[in-house]
Amino acid sequence: MIKKYLPMAVAGAVLALGSATTFAEEKSPVAANIAVTNNYVWRGVSQTAKQMALQGGFDWAHDSGFYLGFWGSNVNFGNDAPGSNGEDGAQLEADIYGGYKFKAGPVELDLGILAYNYPGAASSLKYDFVEAYVGAAYGPVGVKFSYTDDYQGITKKEATYLEANANIPLADVATLILHVGSSGGDGVKEAFSAYGGTYVDYKVGVSKEFGGYGFTLAYTDTNHDNKKPAGKLGAADGMVLVSVARSF
Repeated sequence: MIKKYLPMAVAGAVLALGSATTFAEEKSPVAANIAVTNNYVWRGVSQTAKQMALQGGFDWAHDSGFYLGFWGSNVNFGNDAPGSNGEDGAQLEADIYGGYKFKAGPVELDLGILAYNYPGAASSLKYDFVEAYVGAAYGPVGVKFSYTDDYQGITKKEATYLEANANIPLADVATLILHVGSSGGDGVKEAFSAYGGTYVDYKVGVSKEFGGYGFTLAYTDTNHDNKKPAGKLGAADGMVLVSVARSF
């Protein structure tokens, strides 16, 4: 299973970073980020019951191409937050990731592992899961494929996510954001059976930096057959997203 390889992958990245530091004079750069948004949407589905979210994280990238990071956000899965037996639901998402980026001609490749964690949520809900991913970017356009053999929830089946993203500069005015993603696999079919199984999500928006802050306005939606099953709070409806972010 993917989970058993995560500690080895992280340890390998740390050892590689340490070895590379021996031969490099410059220290590995560390960056931090913080953001506030009116709605945390992940793959077309609201993770905060269409409420606000405070998010932030840290990234450590090395000249060798290895990187490690942490990212967190408050979450609220609506009426599905507590388990059927009254277990504690999720209130926080804390992700840990690591990987390696390198060039293949003009294309930048990205290989990594990402662990989704929900501290405080009952283990019986099985919210935690791990994905492996591979991405490729050429200029402002990129594609990425993510895979897990044990998807979120009690499904215990595989799931995939294939996405394409573009951040296209609009002169000096703003940046156009385009995204489309496809969620598949038996794990997604079971987890989102109330929505009609596998689905596609998309997002269109613009972003602008001003005064050291990044402002984003976007619209996201899915092709879910049923967007408002009982207890889901219309989590897959079309939604307008507004966010303000700052990097340090």
